[in-house]
Amino acid sequence: MKIEDVFWDCAENWAKEKFDERIGEAIDRFGEWSKDLSSEEEEILCEFIKRFRYYTAEKINNILLELNDNAIRDYSISDDNSVICPVRKHDGRRNSSHEYWNTHAKLCGLSNGIYIDDVTCISDNDWNSVKNIIFVDDCSGTGTQFTEFLKRTQKSFIAGKTSKSLKDKQIILIVVQVIEDALEKIQMYAKEKGITIRVVYFYAEKKAFYNRTNEDREIIKQLSDKRNVGECFGKYNAEALMAFYNNTPNDTIGIFQYETEKNNALFPRTTTISREKMRQNKKERECSLYETKC
Repeated sequence: MKIEDVFWDCAENWAKEKFDERIGEAIDRFGEWSKDLSSEEEEILCEFIKRFRYYTAEKINNILLELNDNAIRDYSISDDNSVICPVRKHDGRRNSSHEYWNTHAKLCGLSNGIYIDDVTCISDNDWNSVKNIIFVDDCSGTGTQFTEFLKRTQKSFIAGKTSKSLKDKQIILIVVQVIEDALEKIQMYAKEKGITIRVVYFYAEKKAFYNRTNEDREIIKQLSDKRNVGECFGKYNAEALMAFYNNTPNDTIGIFQYETEKNNALFPRTTTISREKMRQNKKERECSLYETKC
């Protein structure tokens, strides 16, 4: 099967809930992105495209509702015994977790009072009544970001000379997609620290090169080098194959998300493509659609 046929089948599947701007952008970019591929490169990328998951805003809304229902059913979450927080970056900047946390608050019908922006800000009195600490995020590629966040949280408790600890709480990570290796790392961290972590997810995937040869890895590495693509296997070699309506994780295989002059990435990560260029691309698509209608 030709790569363009594989791509069009997948694009149709991605658009089942709604055809959105990022799918349109991927369609526009595909011809340039897929040109001049060797037969070996094309074979590997065909499999990756088949496995690639793209999430529209509509799909994310449905998934968050489903995951929330599952978490309430399985872990007795209520307004009286839980707080819901984002997974904060080490530098304090807003990230995708904040966006999904806000969406969760709008959709899921729980009290606004249990949505806390920073878990370390909960008072000692309120802390005693908290049984579940829920974090909401889009994905986990290696588990590193989440475990490092928990480490920083515990250090903040110690630095603040408070008796608060994660050990006597049930930590629940609600996440849309996760790599199986990340699940293992998170549970290993939980065992090491003597804490309880539950991961509630919509889809768990294996790494992109699972069951593929080192020669295949080298083929994609050389293609990425030729196109000046950084982190060709994703950050910390996560080897993820996913993108979301609001952005593409840096865990995703680089050739799909890393924008360079030589790589017209299908789902460019916003940190590798300027917002001005994204606006220009949108204007060009709108003009093209107008001309087609005329």
